[in-house]
Amino acid sequence: MVTNNSVNISAIGLANYDGAGTFSGVTVTQHDLLIGGSGNNITSVAPSATSGVPVVSSGAGADPVFGTAVVAGGGTGATSFNINGAVFSNTTGTGALSAATLTSGQLLIGGTTTPAAATLTAGAGVSIANGNNSITISATGGGLAWVDVTGTTQTMAINTGYLADNGALVTLTLPATAAQFSVITVKGFGAGGWLIAQNAGQQIIFGSSSTTAGAGGSLASTNANDGLTMVAVVGGASTIWSVQNSVGNITIV
Repeated sequence: MVTNNSVNISAIGLANYDGAGTFSGVTVTQHDLLIGGSGNNITSVAPSATSGVPVVSSGAGADPVFGTAVVAGGGTGATSFNINGAVFSNTTGTGALSAATLTSGQLLIGGTTTPAAATLTAGAGVSIANGNNSITISATGGGLAWVDVTGTTQTMAINTGYLADNGALVTLTLPATAAQFSVITVKGFGAGGWLIAQNAGQQIIFGSSSTTAGAGGSLASTNANDGLTMVAVVGGASTIWSVQNSVGNITIV
């Protein structure tokens, strides 16, 4: 058996030459990753104890490591996510991806802040954008929250239905402000009927007619069971409402 050789290396491993005439053996640990060391030597990096973890660059001045791949390297920047969560980008664009847990019936709602899991309520608008195209959908109809008005006055809220339920006239005042595509429904039931009063700067469009702009304008029922549904076609404090459908002979002032 050969016990020596011409370069006088006896250590098991790779041969290393120091450039000054000396050869030596480099011990290689099983499963380590071989990388270039200082002075053209060979060194190694031990793998992560977690299976599936990739090798990640530490830049030009340091050895790579086994770790979490960042977004810039095609990774997620995260070591785990919420079970059954929806994944979305970080607010910086390059930070670790995040995940929100959604329960039954929830959607991921976003804007200028971090998206969050939420449930759409009746009348809430849903915006769908694709490039320069956008669609806005508003929930209306039976999904509205209803209020039984048994008194004679009521300040209304958007995306709500009102039942005028009094023997005397029920005056229903429009909200002071409303977002575009907000909805209000009024249904008569009490013998006194109902009147929709406006605030300053507001107006209601009814077919080819319109109410007087401002607090002097109104719509009113003629019969106890008259009703209508309105949509805010112009949002803000000076809201312009438009009657979408109606039942009965409505009086326009």
